[in-house]
Amino acid sequence: MPRMPRLDIPGQFYHVIIRGIERCPIFRTDMDRIDFLKRFTSGLLDTGAQCFAWALMNNHVHLLLLNGVEGLAALMQPLLTGYAGTFNRKYNRVGHLFQNRYKAILCEAEPYFLELIRYIHLNPVRAGIIHSLFELARFPWTGHSALMGVIPRPWQVLDDVLNQFGSTVGTARHGYEQFMQDRWNEGYRRDLEGGGLIRSMGGMANALSALRAGQRQAFDARILGSGEFVESILRASEKKDEQRLTIQQSGWSLENLEQWVAQWAGVPPETLIQADRRRKVSKARALSVYAATEWLDRSSREMAERYQCSTGSICEARQRGRHWANELDLAATLALPYPHHK
Repeated sequence: MPRMPRLDIPGQFYHVIIRGIERCPIFRTDMDRIDFLKRFTSGLLDTGAQCFAWALMNNHVHLLLLNGVEGLAALMQPLLTGYAGTFNRKYNRVGHLFQNRYKAILCEAEPYFLELIRYIHLNPVRAGIIHSLFELARFPWTGHSALMGVIPRPWQVLDDVLNQFGSTVGTARHGYEQFMQDRWNEGYRRDLEGGGLIRSMGGMANALSALRAGQRQAFDARILGSGEFVESILRASEKKDEQRLTIQQSGWSLENLEQWVAQWAGVPPETLIQADRRRKVSKARALSVYAATEWLDRSSREMAERYQCSTGSICEARQRGRHWANELDLAATLALPYPHHK
């Protein structure tokens, strides 16, 4: 059976798992891990993604991410390609470093958010590398050390996690540490790595029992969550795909889009690709960036080159542009054949 396409949806949580091919090491030294984190944190900035938990093991990586506006592929592809190339040159090896494509499981925040943070950060305990909470707090290759305030990681989201356990930092860290201790000896959990409602319901037997009882539930192996959550994600994904296809078939080019947006903003089209910082130009540029990357399949790097700015700036512009696109119902406008407005 062919693999299903990824569900790459901004604003959703993902449990990402990266494995070395044939279980081979993907990190041989701490310098390798530092290189990986440097590339990863740069990717977070460029794509607007946020990291809540992570673990770098000898032959695999776990990440808990909130997908940014640029999408998961925009983060993972440059990260893995760049790292693998450097690794192969450094160790004089050829061929693939990673096993197939990375696994990305779209997760419902409740009840999986905290469970995933604990599961990911306990990886070195399951591997027999760490034997106490004291050691884990000082282990530099998971996000637990940052949550405990031992190793600063400015790029890791801390408050949204700690606020679940207390109103002050001290109380929160104590509660979080107890939360970790409660499942200290927990083993491998397929339900948190495999995705899909059947596993989250406790297996096929429970799912079939629910079905016989008349509890119809949607199922998709790419999603970890309730049936209602699965259905909402699939509906939203289908709608987005249909919207993109309609717009691409309507005859809009990037140049036509920029002309329309410039006319709407009341600025000359050429100002969008100039170093013009006027508010109206900035607004028009942000709207163009969002529409071009969302519906015309233009990459952030391409738009950064066109508008002579960094990919981080493009990410910020896209976030602003999303708001104005929704306010204008721009998708409906672009769904009409060009040039409908003349």
